Order: sequence, then C-alpha cells, then structure tokens
Amino acid sequence: MDAERTAAQMAEALQTGGLAVGTDRTPKFGEWLRGIWASPSNPIRDGRYVRTVRRTGILNPGTFYELTDGQGKFWQFEAKATVFIEAPNDPIKQRRQGTIRRSVKSVERLI
Repeated sequence: MDAERTAAQMAEALQTGGLAVGTDRTPKFGEWLRGIWASPSNPIRDGRYVRTVRRTGILNPGTFYELTDGQGKFWQFEAKATVFIEAPNDPIKQRRQGTIRRSVKSVERLI
C-alpha cells in the first residue's frame, strides 16, 4: 500500500511541478513533509517544515524547503518533490488526544 501511494505521489510530482504536491499552498512552520524520492529506510525522509529557501544562480536554482527532525538536524528537499503527511508519532498530538479522551471519560461519568 505504501509503495503504491509513493508511486502515485511521484507521478503527481512530475505532472504538477508545484509546491508541496497535492496542494497549491506553502507549508506552515512545524508541518510534516515527506521527500517523495527518499526511500522508506532513509532517516531524513520525513521532517518538520522550518523555512523556504530560494536559490538563484547556475547550480541547483529553485525553491527548496528546509526540514528538521526536531533534534538539531536540518536538511533541504526541493519543493516540488515534497508532500504533506500526517505527523508520525507526534508526541504533542498524542498528548492532546490523550487529554481529550480523559475529558470525554470524565464527562461520561458525570452523565
């Protein structure tokens, strides 16, 4: 399933050539992006968006997204070769969901 989705993302990236495949918007700080050409075993395949870098000149011109793993490591992917993804094991999201579950349970006890 993951291989099929990745192949579809690669095909879409080639066709659109747009920023963050599948949308016409730029990412916001902290959103999760995936480099579609990176293999599943690549440790820097997924990362949080930090900033947009526009390169001019002869070598590698274009728009790039700088990503981080949240632990001090930074890297760049070409903007047209990235896709938005759900946060993989995001601790903040997990805490928020846990708080909501606890709140729902406490309200159910009151009812």
